This record gives sequence, C-alpha cells and structure tokens, in this order.
Amino acid sequence: MPVMCTPRRVNLKTPQKTILVQLVRTVCCISVLDSYKELARFNVRKLAEDELEQQVEQKQQVEQKQQDEDGQKAVAAAQADVKLEKQDEKQAGDAAGAAAAEAAPAEEVKAAVADAEDAAGS
Repeated sequence: MPVMCTPRRVNLKTPQKTILVQLVRTVCCISVLDSYKELARFNVRKLAEDELEQQVEQKQQVEQKQQDEDGQKAVAAAQADVKLEKQDEKQAGDAAGAAAAEAAPAEEVKAAVADAEDAAGS
C-alpha cells in the first residue's frame, strides 16, 4: 500500500524553525533554531549590518544634496554669465550709438568747412 503525504505549507515570512548554516574557514556549522526571525534583532552582526546600511544611505543623501547644490550653483553661474553678456552687448550698443552720434557732428563740421571753402573760392 502506497504512503500518502498530506500537503505542507511553509511560512517564509515568520517561520517557526530556521535552519542556519554557517561556514567558518574549514568548518561547517548547522543549527536548527526556533523563532530566529523574531530574535534576529539581538544578533550583533545583524545590528552592525543595519548600522552600515544606515551610514551608506546617509552618505548617499549627503552626496545627492551636494550634487543638487552644485547643480543650482552651476545654473546660477550660467544665468549670471548670460546677464553679463547682455550687459556687455548693451554697453557695446550704447558705445556704438555714442560713436555714431559723435561722428555725425564731425561730418557736419566737415561739410560746413567745405561749403565755406566753396563760398570763399567763388
């Protein structure tokens, strides 16, 4: 007569028993533990891993903040450069207009001198 097994269910989130396998150099340690997940918070190695993860997260947050600040500084510098370029263009335009304004009276003076010479020559 064949042996019939009833189906078994396993709860992996909160197991009642855990098989822990640890390798230490050339030795293999195998343990069957009750309520390992519940008591893992008392594990020194687990506490150290959690602390290390927190430090890594904090470092990433600081780096991200610095990158954001650097990006904002770069944008502000670019905006300042554009503003200076516009001011330079405006000043160059003002200087060209002033030179043209100065050139116009000089041409009028030359024309008046030429007219006076023509009048004197006639």
